Amino acid sequence: VFTFGAVDPVLIGMLEASLEALPPGDSALRARLLGRLAAALQPAVNVDEPVAVALDAIQTARRLGDRRTLLDVMHDSISAITDCADAAGALTLNLEAEALARELGDRERLLTTHGRLFFLYLSLGELEQADARAAAYEALARELAAPWVGYRAHFFRSVRATMHGRFADAEAALADALRLGTEAQDPAATRLYTAGREALHRASERHDELVAPDSMARLERPHFRFSPAWQALHAGLAHGRREEPERAARTYELMPSAYPMNLFSYFFLTEVVAVGGTREAAERLLALVSDCKDPFLGLAWSYAAWEGPRTRLLGLLYGRLRRYDEASHAFELAIADLERLGTGPYLARTQYEYGRMLVEKGDASDTERARELFAQASERASALGMPGLLRHIDRRLSALSDRSTNARPPSARPPSARPPSARPPPVPQATPLTMTLEGEYFAIGYRDEVVRLKSSLGLHYLAQLLEQPGREVHVLELVRAQSGSDASELADTGDAGELIDQAARDRYRGRAEELREELAEAEANADTGRIERTREELEFLSRELGRAVGLGGRTRRAGVAAERARSAVQRRIRHVVERVGTHHPALAKFIERSVRTGIYCSFVPIPE
Repeated sequence: VFTFGAVDPVLIGMLEASLEALPPGDSALRARLLGRLAAALQPAVNVDEPVAVALDAIQTARRLGDRRTLLDVMHDSISAITDCADAAGALTLNLEAEALARELGDRERLLTTHGRLFFLYLSLGELEQADARAAAYEALARELAAPWVGYRAHFFRSVRATMHGRFADAEAALADALRLGTEAQDPAATRLYTAGREALHRASERHDELVAPDSMARLERPHFRFSPAWQALHAGLAHGRREEPERAARTYELMPSAYPMNLFSYFFLTEVVAVGGTREAAERLLALVSDCKDPFLGLAWSYAAWEGPRTRLLGLLYGRLRRYDEASHAFELAIADLERLGTGPYLARTQYEYGRMLVEKGDASDTERARELFAQASERASALGMPGLLRHIDRRLSALSDRSTNARPPSARPPSARPPSARPPPVPQATPLTMTLEGEYFAIGYRDEVVRLKSSLGLHYLAQLLEQPGREVHVLELVRAQSGSDASELADTGDAGELIDQAARDRYRGRAEELREELAEAEANADTGRIERTREELEFLSRELGRAVGLGGRTRRAGVAAERARSAVQRRIRHVVERVGTHHPALAKFIERSVRTGIYCSFVPIPE
């Protein structure tokens, strides 16, 4: 039986007494008791101690040489390791447990393993593998006719929908999970629903709901072990999202001295410290986050959520410590990962936080880059429906505008120029990739292998970026460098007028206001069908307004040359990745990781 956040001292006492009563030496019973004890001890203040007990249990079972015992012990012990050890190590153990379950025909253990692997692959940024595990879990749960665990597949759907900004889908999946879990009488259903809904509120930047005094989260947390710590962590994160430094600082001071210190805690603490923490707190937390190995924050059955890349946390902490070059590099890595995964809500927040850091840095040469980041974040937040983030962006842009009115106008620059210090360039690394034009073909060398592809504009763009690793190249510079380019990519710098007129904008805004009132009423009545329909229409209107309205409410102009070039270059390089992938999948993944496209493009080798 799994109960999040609960530690039963009676159970622990019984397990410890049983272990003491056993004769010395290895036995199947000792291995099983150790594995069950490890799981019962979590969450612990020192998470490493139950992990050590779990590993001891597994090693004891291995020495016995009985595969049935090993599977049972691994099944229990991995409960103590999940979210408390690095994902790569936990992945190895789970794949071994999966192989044992298949060999022994234990479909119930196999079902649990599919669920654990879903979250582990999210922590490693391997979304296709995660989706495959979610599908396998759902199929096997149906085959076993096990509704008491099968309903959890809806939490998988909610996490994945939230990651990509499909908030209405996530809300519907959470509602289904709560309904089915309640019908199955699983006490974990309400807590998992509560955690998933709070994660959805964070991703959609619904800040008022994060601090609502009657929220389900506030009602549930008193039942957790370390309840005061969880209350302070969640309240502090809410105040951090609302950018209320004094309140964030006060909640940080309320943190008790004893609580679990793992990546789960570090995520909440980082946002609190970044807004309202001391330098000393930031330094302590930076050391802890730096020691973590997981590239992404994928929280399993203790929370059932995904919270983006670890490098984002590093960027926030470096920024708080005014180590701006390191903060910029960390944010750049985070943005590259989020763009690669297509996780829009987390990308919009990270772009905003990066721009916020550059503004707080106070260097006038960073202003253009900050505006660019705010513009990108605003476009995504508007399209997805992230009201709290849009308020922050508008406030920051207004402050920048006030500052610029008192500054001397900058000298004119050509469209492709950029202030030399507007963004610290990524540090180039040695690359295993080479490209040589051989007549009508490019020879692409990678790790002692060569792939030959017929020349294309996308390959020429890639070769041009490869010649200058680490340098950011404006898309117009890329396009103009290629003689004989498609005329559509070399279009003039004019535009095709406004995307929508003022009357249409007013109608959209009026309807959006009506929908917000309808949504509030539907949520108050727990009318899930109406909630879903209303959110879908509201998100459509938000996307249309976001597409057509720029910063400060100015109407976007259609067909600007740089935007057309950006779209064309991005499309052609994506086509290169697809072509390479049919011959050399590892090389395609390397190119996808290492090339950044946008108004400015770059090639920065990122090894596996």
